[in-house]
Amino acid sequence: MIIYPNADAMKAMQAEAGKSFTDEEIRKIVRAEIQKSTAGSAVYKIPQGFEVFKEELPKTSSSKVQALPIRRGEEVASARPLARPCAKACSRPSSVADM
Repeated sequence: MIIYPNADAMKAMQAEAGKSFTDEEIRKIVRAEIQKSTAGSAVYKIPQGFEVFKEELPKTSSSKVQALPIRRGEEVASARPLARPCAKACSRPSSVADM
């Protein structure tokens, strides 16, 4: 799963916290949001891993996200991931609590 957080919402959360978030803190926030939104879902519907991008993802002329360069792992100048998913996030969880 590829995630581009809402920049305005992140800025508001940072202002409320009185500090800017580290990459790991952003991943924890996103992981918590995924857990909330998938609570009660079947295990196969829960994302096995994710990458968070600081910048907006590359788009086609019709404003759709260009997923192919990201899937191939190509370096896209306008979209660089914060961090690679950890081994635990990549392994298949047996339940939401394992995320």
